[in-house]
Amino acid sequence: MKIRFEIFFCLGVFLISCKKGKNNPESCNDKSTRRDVKIATDAQVDEIDTVSIIADIDSLVEMEVPCVKRGTERQEIEKKVFRITGVVEKVDSHWDGDWKVRLQTKKGNYINCEAPNSNCRFIPESRFLPEIMVSRQWIIDRQDELEGKTVTIIGVAFLDIDHIFPRKAAPNEFEIHPILHIQFQ
Repeated sequence: MKIRFEIFFCLGVFLISCKKGKNNPESCNDKSTRRDVKIATDAQVDEIDTVSIIADIDSLVEMEVPCVKRGTERQEIEKKVFRITGVVEKVDSHWDGDWKVRLQTKKGNYINCEAPNSNCRFIPESRFLPEIMVSRQWIIDRQDELEGKTVTIIGVAFLDIDHIFPRKAAPNEFEIHPILHIQFQ
């Protein structure tokens, strides 16, 4: 029992002092998370077609997509920008400093849409820096009034790595990351 306590105590001290996420405003995911694709600094970023495709959230999160792993290059679906409308289920500042807006559909599906951490040292390299900054500030300014409201989000498609553990996310790990525009419907 004493050993378990010591292990948990040491783990807690480590997490509190950790230079990741909410304890570090400059945090951004490391390369093992496909960071360059998430924040649009990868070699294929100029291939993204910025004409937004109006899409139904359920069709996006239920479609078959390629399985990605750490280091996987931008996929064809990730070269598209989508315009989606849905009800905000939750808004929060994520552990990595990103602002997450999770939408839920009438069918019970979720899609996570994220505005990257503006303090991440790689953000200034993003093709979409102005859009990221404006949408992020819009979310921050309205964070207390978004839940339960219908919003329209325009953003770049992103396939997250399989997190293995259950969470409220699209069954195919499809996300909008980065958000380029957000507004009330």
